[in-house]
Amino acid sequence: MHRNVMGVRTTLVFWIVPVLMMAALVASPDARATSRTTAASPASADVSAAGEFLAPVELDGGAFLVAPAAPGQRPKFSRSAAAAKIWANPAVEGAQAGSLGYGLVSIALRVRGVARVERLFAWGGFARHTATYGCPNETAPLAKMPQLPSDGYIAVVIGAGFIGLEVAENLVRQGIDVTIVEATPQVLPPLDAELAVLVCDELVAHGVRVETGATLSSIEDRTVTLADGRVLAADLVVGAIGVRPDVRLAELAGLELGPSGGIAVNEANQTNDPDVYAVGDAVEKPDAVSHATSLIALANVANRQGRRVADHIAGRPPHAVASLGTAIVKVFDVVAATVGWSERRLRAAGRPFRAIHSHPFDHATYYPGATRMAAKLLFDPDDGTILGAQIVGRNGVDKRIDVIATAMSAGMSADRLADLELAYAPPFSSAKDPVNILGYMADNVLAGDCDVVDPHELDFLVEQGWTLVDVRTQSEHDAGAIPGSISVPLDSLRDHLDTLGKGPVVVYCEVGQRGHTATALLHELGFQARNLDGGYQTWSAFIRTNRTPTATPTS
Repeated sequence: MHRNVMGVRTTLVFWIVPVLMMAALVASPDARATSRTTAASPASADVSAAGEFLAPVELDGGAFLVAPAAPGQRPKFSRSAAAAKIWANPAVEGAQAGSLGYGLVSIALRVRGVARVERLFAWGGFARHTATYGCPNETAPLAKMPQLPSDGYIAVVIGAGFIGLEVAENLVRQGIDVTIVEATPQVLPPLDAELAVLVCDELVAHGVRVETGATLSSIEDRTVTLADGRVLAADLVVGAIGVRPDVRLAELAGLELGPSGGIAVNEANQTNDPDVYAVGDAVEKPDAVSHATSLIALANVANRQGRRVADHIAGRPPHAVASLGTAIVKVFDVVAATVGWSERRLRAAGRPFRAIHSHPFDHATYYPGATRMAAKLLFDPDDGTILGAQIVGRNGVDKRIDVIATAMSAGMSADRLADLELAYAPPFSSAKDPVNILGYMADNVLAGDCDVVDPHELDFLVEQGWTLVDVRTQSEHDAGAIPGSISVPLDSLRDHLDTLGKGPVVVYCEVGQRGHTATALLHELGFQARNLDGGYQTWSAFIRTNRTPTATPTS
């Protein structure tokens, strides 16, 4: 689809955005007192007469609530709103597809009897306190809402992903009581459970009620009913349950879709019609780990694709760049970041891997303000290819995940992280940066110098007769230890070898460092010994996730 205009060949480029599955329903004091049983207006009626309250609009037999734009104003998403539709939702009895024409800032669903929460979606909107979203993937405009009444005001956020947690924090900072409802067993599903639990701790510390493993059944007046029958009070309900690609335009144009349901493109972001390019969240991208295509909704990736299209139109040769899925989120005073694949995803795909955990400080401990972070690195057990990483901490998380993402892009192996020459001064890092430490640990594992035990293997090994030894100080052991372990502090280990018995030994300390030293010592003395990866801190987080131990050790 191109034409020549004054000798210049113009090409059609679609900037494709996904349907944002984020619906919001606000019951303000005035709105609660307003009757919502008035006669429904036909879809073709002028909804601007509804004023600032939610007004029912009937679309082919399905009743929905809509929030109109202010008189004389055009919605920010002018082209999107012009063609805005509420699509048929199998979870809503009698719901049909219908167009909403021009002039709506946003749409809020009033839903009863929701059978599947993941099928509930609409452009996010509010009732009296209408918020215009500058971008469907950004929550910053939430802070621009008029101050909601905080005295006794209760909000329920459906979904504990990146957007849901950002929304929850903003609501708490406005003095609103917040409950998060998440269908999976943990918050932040892209993270592995032992890292995600640290984010959950931060939410709870700030008064957020977290309900994981819970699904939505229905939304009623000022309440939300969960699938298990529990009823939660809710003056405000925000659904932040992810995104799915809106590929209707592509399908109408006869463009091919990929295996994940996104628009299929080549390395220049051309579709199967060479005169049509597609970029953005609804486009399938090559995955850096699997080398297959997948849906990765990230703004920086979309912008990179836009540049690639411009280069190709200008005659520059394209070059394929796989996507790592690097992401980061701030939750109150904690930062969580991830790149590549998680352990859960690798296990599901049957991909061999090794995992190591570290708990370094963000900078030198003798300089004031040092804080710990929890880091996890996943890599190929044979060649050390970095498969993914996750970090949770208060400071310095962003630059460490970016260094690892850069290393992955450069094709560096995990052990090569030890050789990176990174900026060091006591206020910013340590002589051995947290990224270097991960590299040293990976080098030890790949070289066979240290055989680590993943926490999920521990129960199995104990059942097989391995002795569990705590090499921390006696006071640390007394403050909290793994059940069944014996205390033999590292400094006196040589003097108490008789307490270890003749069987193989699993050694642990607080974070793994002293355990590594003890393991090396025991190897020299003829013991079969393995070090518990990440020490007591990783084990404690692991146990709190209630994960079921595997039957056999990880290979």
